[in-house]
Amino acid sequence: KMRFADALRLELAAVRRFRPGELPRVPRHVQVQLQRDALRPLRDVPAPSSRPPSEPGFTARLQAQRICLERAEAGPLGVAGSARVLDLAYEKRVSVRWSADGWRSQREAPAAYAGPAPPPPRADRFAFRLPAPPIGGALLFALRYRVTGYEFWDNNGGRDYALRGPEHPGSAGAPEPQGWIHFI
Repeated sequence: KMRFADALRLELAAVRRFRPGELPRVPRHVQVQLQRDALRPLRDVPAPSSRPPSEPGFTARLQAQRICLERAEAGPLGVAGSARVLDLAYEKRVSVRWSADGWRSQREAPAAYAGPAPPPPRADRFAFRLPAPPIGGALLFALRYRVTGYEFWDNNGGRDYALRGPEHPGSAGAPEPQGWIHFI
């Protein structure tokens, strides 16, 4: 299994070329971590970063904002989430604006169409991926929906969504080697 830095929303640090037949030597602890991560389900992020559609007021917020965070789950390799948007037109663009440094810099990740959402109201679901919250810091994000020349936002009522990273490597559970990041 292969993972690329840009797929994890990380900067490409170096390029190394291999000759045909030459395989890179992957440290054993990296192989173990990647296997463990592949088998482990993502864990739920506590509220307010998850707003299940069954939550009271979800439909009213969706009607008012036109876009609403449906769920966000964090794992050691990143955040996976989904948003619901009102079906105002066929052509629409949904993205997530995020920052890992308190909005001193920001990036935008596109969300992909994931199918229609159960009615009412008539809505679509879009899925997104973000990097894991930084150790000792927070990943801040807001959702953006562009349709028919209009732009709508869900920024958690002006507070932005915030996912806190562990205070120290391995403090989110059992201590785990974090060397795979350096390997990439």
